[in-house]
Amino acid sequence: MKKATKRIMASLLSAMFVLTGCGAGDSASADNNGAKTFTYAIEHDVSTLGPFSGEDSATVAIKPLYDYLYIMSNEGIRYYAADKLTVSEDGLKINLHIADNAKWHDGAPLSVDDLIFTIRYNSEIKNSTKLTKIGENPVQYNKIDEKTIEIVLPETLSDFTTLLGKMMLLPSHLFDNDPTKVDGSEELMKGIGYGPFKLKEWNKGENIIYEKNTDYHRGQAKIDQMIMKIIPEDSAKEVALQKGEISFMRISSKDKYEKYSSDDKYKLSTFTESRMNYIQVNPASKNNLTKEMKEAIFAAIDLKEVMDVVYASEKMSLPGQGIFCPADMYYDKDFKNYTHDLEKATSLAKETGLDKITLKYIYNNNRVNMAEVAIVVQQQLAKAGIKVDLQGMDSPSFFKKFFDRVKPQDDWDLGTNGWDSQIGDAGYVHGYLDSGKGFSNFNESKETNKAFTEARSTSDLKERTAKYREGQELLKEDYTVYPISYPNYVLVSQKNVKGLDTLPSMLLFEDYLTIDIE
Repeated sequence: MKKATKRIMASLLSAMFVLTGCGAGDSASADNNGAKTFTYAIEHDVSTLGPFSGEDSATVAIKPLYDYLYIMSNEGIRYYAADKLTVSEDGLKINLHIADNAKWHDGAPLSVDDLIFTIRYNSEIKNSTKLTKIGENPVQYNKIDEKTIEIVLPETLSDFTTLLGKMMLLPSHLFDNDPTKVDGSEELMKGIGYGPFKLKEWNKGENIIYEKNTDYHRGQAKIDQMIMKIIPEDSAKEVALQKGEISFMRISSKDKYEKYSSDDKYKLSTFTESRMNYIQVNPASKNNLTKEMKEAIFAAIDLKEVMDVVYASEKMSLPGQGIFCPADMYYDKDFKNYTHDLEKATSLAKETGLDKITLKYIYNNNRVNMAEVAIVVQQQLAKAGIKVDLQGMDSPSFFKKFFDRVKPQDDWDLGTNGWDSQIGDAGYVHGYLDSGKGFSNFNESKETNKAFTEARSTSDLKERTAKYREGQELLKEDYTVYPISYPNYVLVSQKNVKGLDTLPSMLLFEDYLTIDIE
């Protein structure tokens, strides 16, 4: 079965992707003058050089221009644009200090005004209350001085500091402190950030070229130039890697892993993606899937086979257990996923009439291994008499359908996605489950919602962890999310590239200062 599945999957995937060529010329090494160029293949161009995008690929493309404030991890805080964070014992008062010598690429100092301006932009223009309200009560932002801000929460929200740290700021001085002037502005297209690289050229449809910021407050990058080169297809990226036109690429199969690990011309780097990939049941589906129908679907999934066929090795991914991945402080190594039971799945499918309908399964073509997982699950459900049609989509189309906040999309039943970074305190993932927050495709029970809500508002770590365990157990009974995998980044690079695996991160790369070319 496993070999047959692989053959079918390979033939289907070959029909999904078209080989595209890539031009020569971009160096992935140091030139004769000692200048070091790092070339990064991205899937598509960006529409703006501002620090906000709904797509990981777009955020990756502009990330060298900006910095996070800080990153909270299980090991502590890694500071970037900020250099000090203090939180009161009850979690209600937060003091944050922006690094004294942090500045924008045009020389203006990075300040608390920029942070407040960014909060206002998110709230007033993007209608996001993520950092402005807890429940219906406002969060207070009090400017102490140009570099220090006090934040007062109306109630405890344990993961607030994690979310705050991931902010990338907008330059208030370029928009006259008016959030309405940001979107569509010429200033936003200039890419004036405060990160380790500055914009050199933007050749639309071809590449974005960055040069190192010699006035970066954390010190200069080891590489002198970074090129974001647009290469949409994985096959074309591999050709470019072998020609020396890009510095690295991500690999996602055991065959590729074995190929490059045995080739001494290349180097492999492996680290966690800090993400949980999952299958979601759509409660808005016009098929009106009952709990028993969802039980049949989950019982039909053989996760061991999914891992063997799609990932083949724990070097590529760990099997999913619960909604929290190993990088999160609430990860529970003893938590058990759903049990594969084909007999139960077949029986329930017949009893409920699930075997009489055809389910629609959507997935993101631009996410690694999403198509492969969908194909294997389609075949597993077929064994239980459950028919499934697959639909691959590009990222913008997929996210619009999957996360529709305006009108629930009823024309799909199952979907595969990956949650945001879970480094540190990732209690905010409850926001994805809570349909009251505007996401129409999740459907947790009132009991599950209560447990997660109480966990987020608990200041004591031990009590909070126990509440999250309770929430996970209740969520499992809701049959709404099936954890599939905790994927790893496996990168193959040119032999002279160093520092790609220094820090775990959902997006490549958290800190560009770690990268070097010998």
